[in-house]
Amino acid sequence: MSAKLLEALGAEHSREAAQERRISERKVVSLRAKVELPDHTILDGQTVDLSSTGVGLYSPRQLQADQDCRLTIDLSVCGEDLELKLLARVCYCTEKAKGRFRAGMRFIGIEPSAAKLLGQLLG
Repeated sequence: MSAKLLEALGAEHSREAAQERRISERKVVSLRAKVELPDHTILDGQTVDLSSTGVGLYSPRQLQADQDCRLTIDLSVCGEDLELKLLARVCYCTEKAKGRFRAGMRFIGIEPSAAKLLGQLLG
């Protein structure tokens, strides 16, 4: 096999493996999010996708893998403004452009009320 073919097969396998790792289906959604770091710094972010177990978002700063952060996602439901407050752990964070980082985060210790609101949003 050629090197290009092996590389293409490897890339396809990586995509399939990533899909298999997904615990729940993701919904593409763009919402304003605040990320509170352990040192209480608050970053303004934007969600990319959301599931019952995690979120993909853009951050203006690099987030450290395995770092626990508090998330506040702003929602507007039936004319009512709500905040979805969650605790999440950074799984990865990569720079996409200068000052723009793409992070994947997994929810940890989700409160029942937050889980219900999240379920309604995703349903």
